[in-house]
Amino acid sequence: MDSFLKIAAKDIFQQNQLESLRDIQVILPSRRAVYYFKKELSNFSDKPFFLPKIWAIDDFLIEKSGLKLIDNVSLYLRAFQIWKRIDADQSIETFLQWIPTLLKDFENIDFSLVEQPHQLFKYMSEAQAIERWGLSDDFQFSANTMTYFSFFDKVAFLYEELQKDLIKNNECSRGQAYRMVSLQKNELFGTNCGFHYFIGLNALSKAEEEIIQHLVKNQKAFCIWDTDTYYMNSGQKAGKKLLQYKKTGQYGTWNYEFDYLTNSAKNIRVFEVPNESAQIKLLNNIVLETGEQNHVLAVLDEAQFEPLILNLPQKSLKLNVSIGIPLSHSKVSGLIKLLIVNYIDFQKNKKIHRNSLMRFFELDIFKELLGKNYIQIEKIINKSSKFYFEKSDFNQEDSKLFSQLFEQGNTRVLIEILREWAESLIEILREQTLEITFCNVLISKLSLVLDQLVTGFDISVKAFEVLITEMLKNEKLPFEGDQNTPLQIMSLLETRCLDFENVTLMSFNEGFLPSNTRSNSFISDDAAYYFNLPLYTDQDSIMAYHFLRLLQRAKNINFVYLTGASNEMTIKEKSRFISQIENQLVPKNPKINIFYPRIVFENENIESAEKQNIVIKKNEFILKNIKKYLEYNGLSPTTLNNYIECPLRFYWLNVEKLKPENEISETIMVDTFGVILHAALELIDKDKGLKSKEELEFNRINIPAVIEKVFTELKVKVDNQQGINYLLKNVAEKLLDQYFEMRIANFQNPYEIIDNEIFLEYSRLIGDSRVKFKGTIDKIEKHGNTLELIDFKSGEVDFSKTGNKTIEEIFSENKLGKQRQLYFYIYLVFKNISIISVLKNNQSDLNLKARIYSFRNLTKDLSLEQIELKDLQFVKTIDETLEKIVLEILNPEVEIVQTEEKKNCQYCDFRNICKRE
Repeated sequence: MDSFLKIAAKDIFQQNQLESLRDIQVILPSRRAVYYFKKELSNFSDKPFFLPKIWAIDDFLIEKSGLKLIDNVSLYLRAFQIWKRIDADQSIETFLQWIPTLLKDFENIDFSLVEQPHQLFKYMSEAQAIERWGLSDDFQFSANTMTYFSFFDKVAFLYEELQKDLIKNNECSRGQAYRMVSLQKNELFGTNCGFHYFIGLNALSKAEEEIIQHLVKNQKAFCIWDTDTYYMNSGQKAGKKLLQYKKTGQYGTWNYEFDYLTNSAKNIRVFEVPNESAQIKLLNNIVLETGEQNHVLAVLDEAQFEPLILNLPQKSLKLNVSIGIPLSHSKVSGLIKLLIVNYIDFQKNKKIHRNSLMRFFELDIFKELLGKNYIQIEKIINKSSKFYFEKSDFNQEDSKLFSQLFEQGNTRVLIEILREWAESLIEILREQTLEITFCNVLISKLSLVLDQLVTGFDISVKAFEVLITEMLKNEKLPFEGDQNTPLQIMSLLETRCLDFENVTLMSFNEGFLPSNTRSNSFISDDAAYYFNLPLYTDQDSIMAYHFLRLLQRAKNINFVYLTGASNEMTIKEKSRFISQIENQLVPKNPKINIFYPRIVFENENIESAEKQNIVIKKNEFILKNIKKYLEYNGLSPTTLNNYIECPLRFYWLNVEKLKPENEISETIMVDTFGVILHAALELIDKDKGLKSKEELEFNRINIPAVIEKVFTELKVKVDNQQGINYLLKNVAEKLLDQYFEMRIANFQNPYEIIDNEIFLEYSRLIGDSRVKFKGTIDKIEKHGNTLELIDFKSGEVDFSKTGNKTIEEIFSENKLGKQRQLYFYIYLVFKNISIISVLKNNQSDLNLKARIYSFRNLTKDLSLEQIELKDLQFVKTIDETLEKIVLEILNPEVEIVQTEEKKNCQYCDFRNICKRE
């Protein structure tokens, strides 16, 4: 069966003399299709000949406009300069957060040839809203609504002025180029414009429609379509637009309409897999099975691209990746974002937190950048008891790049540092094409921003961070390799006009195809409908066409979908397109064989594998890592609880530092909520010394302002002004109000705040290993002759099961983690008496008390019995108990096993691996 591009190339070759081919123009949907079309056309002659001018439609129309396409970074900054003329108070940080969405709307307005764009913006204004919604003339809108309406008055000005500014500089956006060519089609496509072939297009914009219709009407163009009777004659959404084109007759004689879907033999396999790991393994086998055959692997979920590439057998099978990859998916991207955040923090604090530095060392690419110097630098950090580091703490000769973490300066200094890091990365990442490409793109974008700074345009470091974030999110790498390899990996959109004998679609689930992601827009659905702008349903039709077109000439088809729980805690469902094939296409085509293979990996089915216990024996290498962890990282209440609840979790999470992928959420998560409460309490109590009842009452009144400050200073990246985040913000305020109400009601005498967020550590030899014990106490208060060690919990805490438990029992039973944490803090205070100022000279007179304030049950007394500081037997008992635990951890005869308590697995990051729920 001939490919579509071969059929199209044959038509063009037969319709034109060999010497006249050079005079025609061929337009296809993408540059990838251009490459394959050239290859097909060149095969039709043994004689050398000049190829036609062959374009991707974007390149064709931009070239035709005579303008230069402006890059996104320059466009954002140009738009801001115009916006400042109408809103001088607008900060560039805020502007950069919404301008990409608005510019996308501008582009759609131009693609759709909205005749009077200012009428569209007027439609969104106050007067039109009153008329549209049938409100009375004296209806009063809220202040927020009026701000929304006035925004569109400014948008109209921005649209017009930006168009003028770009034309003045001989530049354009994509949409602007399309509009210009469409409006000037008579001049641009005159009698000498030559003949055009438009091949394999679908769902044209209004601008494209008018251009092609004009050329066809003047006998200057011929359209070659790739359609199938299955969706052209059955009301399928895939044929919606194409059927309209066919019926109008404005695109010339209609061709082609094949009958492949209902009349050609196909083998379809539908695979159901439980998770992403099983999917990758299955795809590996499918790829090896097809071998050197022509095969496309369509990636529907961008998040699966990297693990797929890392696990395919590239050494035994050549493959080509041709997919637009967001810059944010690059490893270098993570390093760059971390560097910018560090630079901003350092300008304020003049020092770097230990945890911030360690985040750099968690990135392998950072270690590669530092070379052998990283060992010495990491050693300095691990051996130091400092919580904050300065430049003088390190030997600046070790690494110039590392010393740049401590640089001060403006945006220009930061850009120079970023450029130097990117250039250094290019030198060390010799075989990592994706990362090198990212570095080159980054360097070019940084140069653009630097050019703007040279011309006098000022941009703060914070604004620059937002600009880079938007660039990483919206820019994609044109990642391409050898296009002649048998295996091609691409997105569904990249398969336009291309045909493959073997087709595999991965993550073929609802939400990926069809997508459940709607493009952000400032234009309401009713306005889009009224002004003939693309609607959300149009995107569904486009993707349905690409899906069915890909199947037309395929012989062997694999659908792989996931069944496990998704990140949103909902069960994944197979795509409705699978059901469409099963229930609509298969009954119409008796030549289709559909199979549902049972998946078996290495002679073990998944179910039996899930039931196996995971056991890790402590060999010499593992013991060495454990000893290193205990010496440099040490045991904290959290890590100790990890070990007691599940030794395997402790080993994976703490020793091996296996961490789950960071999931970006639009809502405040449980851990973030706890951080907000802790940060608010720390801000409220930042002034040490005596606390009176009046001060507590003032703190209670000041809670809303403190919460607002927390969201600003902690950079909680969520919208807290609406929806569930707004409710959770109010919940935080309410809980803090209840806490201070309780403290005021129980107030007896003024008390002293000794400190907040007190980090304590103690190191000792156990056997032949040095072990560190550490912890951070939320707060220490002094009530008379009693020091209270306080820990705040956002979750529920229950001390009812403590009873008369001994220290040994508390440090061994996994249900007593909260009590164990308090005893651990008391132990650390005993071990740090000499450095805690209030204890130095008053040890015999003071007692210790540890308690938890749980925001789920503030009225409950969650405290331990009071302990005298002179009670040395108490601390000796904990010493002996901790020693037993450490010796067990270091015992090579004690294997690392997973817990038998399934309740401990409920919120574990490794529950999908262990299958113990």
